[in-house]
Amino acid sequence: MKSPGVVCMLDFFNKTYFIRWYRPANMRSVSPYLLKTNPNIGWYQLTRQIKNQTQQKMKQNYRLKWMIVALGAVLLWSAASGQSNMVFSGGALYHDIDENSDIIRSSGFNTVVLWSVHIGPTGDLILNDGLIAEDGEYAGRADWPASVHKLLEAPTSVERIELSVGSAQVPDWENIEALVNAEGTGPTSTLYKNFAKLKEILPITAINNDDESNYDVPTTVAFSKMLIDLGYKITFAPYTRGTLYWQPVYDELEAYQAGSVDKVYLQAYAGGSGNNPADWNNLFGIEVTPGLWSYNASCASGDSPQSMETRMKDWDAAAGIDGGFIWLFEDILRCSEMATARDYANAINRAFNIPAPALSKASDPTPVHQATEISVDGDLSWTAGTYDATHVLYFGTDPSLTDSDLKGELTASFYDPGTLVNNTVYYWRVDEKNSTGELEGDTWSFTTEVTTPLPGASTSPVPANMATGIRATTPLSWEAGANAVSYDVYFGTENPPPFIGNQSATSYAPADLQPLTTYYWQVNSVNSTGTTTGEIWSYTVQEPNIAPIATVTVSSEFNSNFSGSKLVDGISGVAANGIGEWASSGEQTPTAKLTWDNEVSIKKVVLYDRPSGAERIDAGILEFGDGSTVMVGALPNNGSALEVNFPEKNTTSVEFRVTAGEGPNVGMSEFEVFGLDLIGGSPSKPRLTRPRNESVDIDKDITLDWGFTKNATTFKVYLSESSTITENDLLEEVTATELDVTGLKANTTYHWRVDAMNFLATIESDVFSFTTIEENTVTSIDAEDLTDAIQIYPNPTTGVLAIEFQNNNAPISLLVYAPLGNKILEQNRTIVDHKITLDLSRIASEYKGIYFLRFTQSGKQINRKIMLE
Repeated sequence: MKSPGVVCMLDFFNKTYFIRWYRPANMRSVSPYLLKTNPNIGWYQLTRQIKNQTQQKMKQNYRLKWMIVALGAVLLWSAASGQSNMVFSGGALYHDIDENSDIIRSSGFNTVVLWSVHIGPTGDLILNDGLIAEDGEYAGRADWPASVHKLLEAPTSVERIELSVGSAQVPDWENIEALVNAEGTGPTSTLYKNFAKLKEILPITAINNDDESNYDVPTTVAFSKMLIDLGYKITFAPYTRGTLYWQPVYDELEAYQAGSVDKVYLQAYAGGSGNNPADWNNLFGIEVTPGLWSYNASCASGDSPQSMETRMKDWDAAAGIDGGFIWLFEDILRCSEMATARDYANAINRAFNIPAPALSKASDPTPVHQATEISVDGDLSWTAGTYDATHVLYFGTDPSLTDSDLKGELTASFYDPGTLVNNTVYYWRVDEKNSTGELEGDTWSFTTEVTTPLPGASTSPVPANMATGIRATTPLSWEAGANAVSYDVYFGTENPPPFIGNQSATSYAPADLQPLTTYYWQVNSVNSTGTTTGEIWSYTVQEPNIAPIATVTVSSEFNSNFSGSKLVDGISGVAANGIGEWASSGEQTPTAKLTWDNEVSIKKVVLYDRPSGAERIDAGILEFGDGSTVMVGALPNNGSALEVNFPEKNTTSVEFRVTAGEGPNVGMSEFEVFGLDLIGGSPSKPRLTRPRNESVDIDKDITLDWGFTKNATTFKVYLSESSTITENDLLEEVTATELDVTGLKANTTYHWRVDAMNFLATIESDVFSFTTIEENTVTSIDAEDLTDAIQIYPNPTTGVLAIEFQNNNAPISLLVYAPLGNKILEQNRTIVDHKITLDLSRIASEYKGIYFLRFTQSGKQINRKIMLE
């Protein structure tokens, strides 16, 4: 209903017009309602007549009264601002919305219709192939709602977003009819809850009706009234059945709430290519918005922006239309070399004289205004004031920013000024420009960072570059480069070595190094100005200490706390009696001997005296199994090492005899021998064989198997419910290559690892996992009580299985496993018409044979065997 309004009369080029300003009862804003002397003339026809007459009189140089000019401007603006410049878009604004958002926002389209929301049999809402709502809850991509809101954020041409329901060859509106008949459209119905949730989280103005199959008027009216009550506008996308379906739906909805249907997007392409907007205008109380198909298929068919502009103008002149739309954004993207989204939007704007937006200033500068300590390699960026603006950039060191500081007219809101000067104030300004003119922006400034030279390179590595015979426990150190604040450390067996981390210290202690292995390392110096790359150094770890695998014999022992075994316990230099020390019993020239089971190759012995003031060793002699000897001088009495190097020897023993000593109980704290057991080297990496990695349905009593591992003497087996294995997870240390494990928990994922060991090294295997079988799981594929529960055919199959169930309309989980237990496929499906079709053709094309199909529903499982051939 229209409320009473003020009526005034205008004599416009010798024709009398009456203008009534009114406010509809359900609207807050006031709009002009114009009537000619003939009350049957419509709003668009009236504004068009005034527009055409104005243009004719201006060509004849008539002087227009200021009131007529003003009113004409108001009328023309009102007509133009209400017209649609719309585009339909599918998956490009769901799956790839972040990639395509800026294209849409800067295109010139004022309306975007997200196509198409499909209605499932249970009322689920699916945008293209992505579930977005079920049972009143949002179920789509977590970041999608925010991305949709961004389409409306300035600077943008988009003012309105719609959701389209239905399309060709889908049963969406048939499903709507079934749901409306079954549940109604009240607040407890699935359709109400799902569309209410979308209204809550998405900036959707209207729901677009694209029914192309069902055409049931009562259903459509009931469903649309529900949407209207939720706050949505309704729009149509017809191409046929104008009087049989679309007109009666429009009339009933207008009777329910005037203005509820505010747009009719007439398909004038494909099946609707013969549609004439004039014929459809007569069906509704509003003018239609016809649409055409952009370049499509191989980009050789479809309308160009130029042909589209011409056709829109012709329709507008002949019948009057409410703007135009483009089908389809995805085709525009695919054929963008032929014409862009902006090209099509501009064609519609020109066809209807839709003006360019008023300019706004650029904002949000980066760096922020008056920022300091800005990198000399930084870039400039800003937020555009208007979606269609180009950006006239001025940049320099003078705040006046003259023409000499002009850097150009840019389309992107980004500029790379190159490398700047340290400790300098820079000024910049962005003027926005489009077809309406140019708007000067604010002047911003920032100061670059104070000059700091690049750091000097690190030097003087310890160990020295290319050094050999280095202990595995030796820490790395270096001299700091000038002005260095921190260091990027690289270390490993590869050249160049991998990155370890950044640190401020000038030393690094690597761990778990292997004997006779060359390691590479590099130290890059870092400060705020940049990074100076250091030289790549290397060193080689010495042979292992093989003394711990020898048999120790000594001439005497003070007592059990000072036994000969302390010579090979790895503890040296501890100034405390009985801790890591061997002491003789009253001897000044004792002997200690190491004997191996087989021949070893050695070339260095390291001796440590007891750090005791009462006893010391002044001289001695090393004698080897072949009778050869090496003289040894005094050992440091502070617990530090004396290295004795000699030509490489093959021997089965080495004895150290003290020839000159002082004190009552002369002894040593450590006796190290560096060399190789001539039988073998480090163990190879264990290969876990059973159970296979990520296997499932494993029995609770199992055998872990890893097979033969070269040079390994023992194995540590770890088992954990955590993927991070620690020493606390050690299960057992064994010499065999398998281990029985019993009493595991049901339906539990375990992780296991095997470490192969010998006296040279410990080598870890990969970490494998397996999952034990669930209790109460039905495992027999031939169980009689399951014979009729599930029917699978054809079996064997070349790929496509039909699976029939006794129950219906229920969710079910399907998993396909290979014979060794590894999962091949997992799907969550809904049983419809007691049947599911499962396509395994891709798997069958690569791997033929027996597989297992598991069904899980309501906590129960059934396994069936299938054959792919």
